[in-house]
Amino acid sequence: MNGLLHLDDATIAELLDPAPVTESVRAAFAAWGHGEAATTPRVRAAAGGLMASAMAAVVPPYSGGKVYATRKGAFTFVIALFDAEGMLVCTLDGDTITRLRTPAVSALAIRELAVPGSATAALIGTGRQAWSHLEMLGRELSGLTQVAVCGRRETAVVELVDRARAAGIPAVPV
Repeated sequence: MNGLLHLDDATIAELLDPAPVTESVRAAFAAWGHGEAATTPRVRAAAGGLMASAMAAVVPPYSGGKVYATRKGAFTFVIALFDAEGMLVCTLDGDTITRLRTPAVSALAIRELAVPGSATAALIGTGRQAWSHLEMLGRELSGLTQVAVCGRRETAVVELVDRARAAGIPAVPV
């Protein structure tokens, strides 16, 4: 494995934009729906306050897996990507990919399920993925007039709402 390529989160953030990620997720879901791709349920092992989780997927011509550790609510992700010959192509930090992929799935749900012309939305939670979801709502709902933001910690809600408003996203705390 000499010279193995590893892409860190900062590099991945520079290389990927939300729109193509959303299209890639859509294509992967379509392949899965047609029986041309596969995924596994997440598996977890926990002991002594630590947890390790893993999941795998195949979307030809690639296969791979994400493994991550959890301690005190904090995650550390790494992804291994293999080619059609089973050769390891690279490893990737997984935080940026997760922050892009999860709202991409939400964007697809909005496109398929939201009432056309929807102008209001709600965001529940202020954790690691909240900001990327707020950005996605701003992109997906062109006539957005309000995003109600709810979370367990009032200070976190206010900080997120302020950041959203500064970015032109019409957020309100609830």
